[in-house]
Amino acid sequence: MCVPESRRILIAAVVAIAAGLIAPAAKAATVTMIITPPAPGSRDDERGLFTFTAAPGERNTVTVRADGYDLLVSDVTAALVAGSGCQPEAMVVRCPRAGAFGGVADLGDGDDTMIVDSAGVSVDGGAGDDVLTGEGSGYDDFTGGPGADVLIGGEGDDSFTDGDPDDQPSPDRYEGGEGRDGLGFPGRHRGLRLDLAAGATADGDVITGIERAGGGEGDDVLAGTDGPNQLGGGPGDDVIVARGGDDELSGGPGADGLDGGPGSDEIEGGSGADHLIGAAGADLLDPSLNGRESRGEEEDPDRPAPPARDRVDCGDGADTVARPDRADSVAGDCELLTGADDGPRLLFTLPLHPGRSATGLAYELRVFVPPPRHALLRVRIELLDGQGRLVASSRRVTLQAGENARPIRVRLKRGVVVRRPAIGWRIRVRAWRYATGGVLTLPTRP
Repeated sequence: MCVPESRRILIAAVVAIAAGLIAPAAKAATVTMIITPPAPGSRDDERGLFTFTAAPGERNTVTVRADGYDLLVSDVTAALVAGSGCQPEAMVVRCPRAGAFGGVADLGDGDDTMIVDSAGVSVDGGAGDDVLTGEGSGYDDFTGGPGADVLIGGEGDDSFTDGDPDDQPSPDRYEGGEGRDGLGFPGRHRGLRLDLAAGATADGDVITGIERAGGGEGDDVLAGTDGPNQLGGGPGDDVIVARGGDDELSGGPGADGLDGGPGSDEIEGGSGADHLIGAAGADLLDPSLNGRESRGEEEDPDRPAPPARDRVDCGDGADTVARPDRADSVAGDCELLTGADDGPRLLFTLPLHPGRSATGLAYELRVFVPPPRHALLRVRIELLDGQGRLVASSRRVTLQAGENARPIRVRLKRGVVVRRPAIGWRIRVRAWRYATGGVLTLPTRP
């Protein structure tokens, strides 16, 4: 008798299973939706937490998409188990969503694929060469994990995390798409080399459509594009070059070099002896995060942490240096210095030229006492040379809080001659009442 081919294959499969030649099916992935009701009397919505947990050793090909107020989950290469809050349907698992919704998907090991068409789901690809894709208009949060991964964002402001180990970085591909998308390497301890304009890292990663990037805990080198970027170094002695655009730079702990390039940039040094460069544009440069407070330690009032010696160069444009302390070196091309949030602001210009007699030469400096404190402030401004000698001072002036403070004229002492570029000259603001003064090192241009 002739046996059809399909039946012979079925019989062979049954015999193989009976003989133990074919392994049993892997344990299925579990899908849950846990709903938490609001507290009694609260006006908050109930909250839902979606979870997808892959079984060890299986390869997942998952799609998560919204269907009205529900989530539909399917996997074409592995079985699914409907856990708490979800119901099995034909080929899918349906999970009703709550008013406030979030989700976590753990794909585990294996070369997995996941498509997410619903905002609020964070996906960890785990070990293996994974492909994670966001197809919705919301926020995607993807972690590649060990392996050569492909992370593709949707239309929102997406966040990608590398996840490779230090000793075995794999070449990944990141595609941000629309929105202001970010890429981070928080677990990286050795130095990272990343260039957004070139679209690559030194480890072979390919990067497109990324506007925000963060380094790891090593000595990183980050470079931006000619558009607006947000770049953060993290711990370590980092070098960040923003190039063009209105950028936001943050050095973090360590001795960092931060160059904003052309554009109106916001540059924050962090703890450590940093070098902040504004270049062309109206920049805001903040070297103030120094000492124990920035490291998360409690400040000892009897033993304050010594400030780091930051250096600030502003460049062209109307630039502001925020809260420099007594150890900082601030260039003479910086137009406005601001004190503490409730302290005075000093606007200064030091057009010192070598070889010119400065006898009787006057300088105008304007000190603003910010509202809402309508108190009186007594101020005296002093100019010191590189050896700390007093070469000019104003009389003591009483100012009223507000933005209409009159200028203070500072006149050099008789016989003072600037014989070389006035590097190391300093302005000292001495204030009484609620404001605090400090010594600012101001290396001026010739």
